[in-house]
Amino acid sequence: MKLASYPQKLNGWQRVWVIFSVLCLVVIATVVVNDFPDSNPHSAYRIRQLHDNFDATRTDSRFVEWVKEEQIKFVVTWLIAWLGIIGVAYAGGIIVAWALKGFRQNQGDSR
Repeated sequence: MKLASYPQKLNGWQRVWVIFSVLCLVVIATVVVNDFPDSNPHSAYRIRQLHDNFDATRTDSRFVEWVKEEQIKFVVTWLIAWLGIIGVAYAGGIIVAWALKGFRQNQGDSR
């Protein structure tokens, strides 16, 4: 498969969708990196939020395990959000294309 020939197989709506998907991925990746629950000073708010919700009777090792679970939930939540956004965008493109096709067919029938 030649890389140069692959984009030619995508129609205009699909190309717009790919560009939109990549842009959304960049935005969401930026949010995830900036708000990821770890020891990074930029995510101190998120750690405090996690720590406030944490049961104080747990040991430090359990806290580390709990933070790792929260990190996984955080990434999966944003991944699902991205998939939902691009799925809705793709479906919207299909619906608009279908509607435009219907208008074009109606114009041809009236001649």
